[in-house]
Amino acid sequence: MKLRRGQVLYIDNQKYTIINMIEYKETTWIWQEYEIVNEDKIHKWLSIELNEKYQEEYYIYEPYDKKINTNELEIYINNEKFDLYEKGTATVLDYYGNADVDLYETCEYFDYASNDLKTIISVEEWEGEIETSIGYYLPNEAVNITTQIDRATADKNLEEQENKKIKKGVRIKKSPITWIMIVFIIIIILSILPLFSGLFQNKSIQKYLQEHQSKYTYVTSVTNNTNNEKAKVYKSSFLTLDETVKDVIDGVPEGITKTTDSDPNTRRRWNRITNRYRICICLRRRRTNIYTSINQKIFK
Repeated sequence: MKLRRGQVLYIDNQKYTIINMIEYKETTWIWQEYEIVNEDKIHKWLSIELNEKYQEEYYIYEPYDKKINTNELEIYINNEKFDLYEKGTATVLDYYGNADVDLYETCEYFDYASNDLKTIISVEEWEGEIETSIGYYLPNEAVNITTQIDRATADKNLEEQENKKIKKGVRIKKSPITWIMIVFIIIIILSILPLFSGLFQNKSIQKYLQEHQSKYTYVTSVTNNTNNEKAKVYKSSFLTLDETVKDVIDGVPEGITKTTDSDPNTRRRWNRITNRYRICICLRRRRTNIYTSINQKIFK
């Protein structure tokens, strides 16, 4: 039976409240992972699945910041050997809360286990994004799941996740109040600038935004730390990221070579609460990043 949002449980006599859940399926195997928070606001993930004897097994996961080579059949962590125990492709069957997943979204996973199976190094790949966590086995007597519902704690964490920049947690779903920000990072090689000075003069993205002030409002400029060039920041009147991207592509059809939907700074399990989700529109010698600002703050 799946646990409810706000449900209270105790792990080693410490109180935790459930705030998010993701349910996975692989062939006939189904398991749930719950984001839980304690009274010190420490976020972890509790995995619950049935073993071969149809008995519940518990693992508690937390972030692990070391890179793992999933091509290896065995790895060593602090001189301890971990063998590739399981790998496969999991499909999102259900979810609730602020988990930034979609139904039937898939991820490829690699689980490396210690010899006693008490510690698991888990690597998940979500559309090119890689996240790593470390899990510890919990005996059944260490977990006490109550019927108590602490809705206030769950709602408070939901509000904090929507309005605060949290370094480790889950990315939240885009909402209608999300601001769409457009950052222009114009990479120009000065030595060949004369050859391309008029390339996109009439149909450049920047010119398009300047001519459509009812849709886009200039906010500020930021400096690229790599080449010290300025990038202009605009706020979109559209409610979603996809609507903004479509409008830009329709308005500036010439010269767009590709769009990419990725953010290497985002982790789906541990960084699902982040302050932006990005799509990149590429022109021949220019790049435009369109992203959301969850906490509605521009740049400091």
